[in-house]
Amino acid sequence: MHRRTELVSQLGVDRREDAWLLIKDKHEELHGCGFYSTEQIEEINAAIASYTPDEFDAAVALAKALDWEEESDDFDIDYHEQRVAQRRLQGRGPAVS
Repeated sequence: MHRRTELVSQLGVDRREDAWLLIKDKHEELHGCGFYSTEQIEEINAAIASYTPDEFDAAVALAKALDWEEESDDFDIDYHEQRVAQRRLQGRGPAVS
């Protein structure tokens, strides 16, 4: 968690919410749901830290376009799988085999 907090701090207070959403999106896109290893955290942090301001804005826009309604009472909806499908429509995520 410390490494993520450090990255968010580097991005600035005004981008804090965007940074946390982008971190969550990139982890889920590249490593699925669940807990992440130190190496996976460092990989995502390095990728996000290397973004130009325009790349960061574009990545945040893609992340915001996904359904993040996990607080819903509708347990029949798998929001993770829904976001996987949405990322595929955006041209991101694992290829469909």
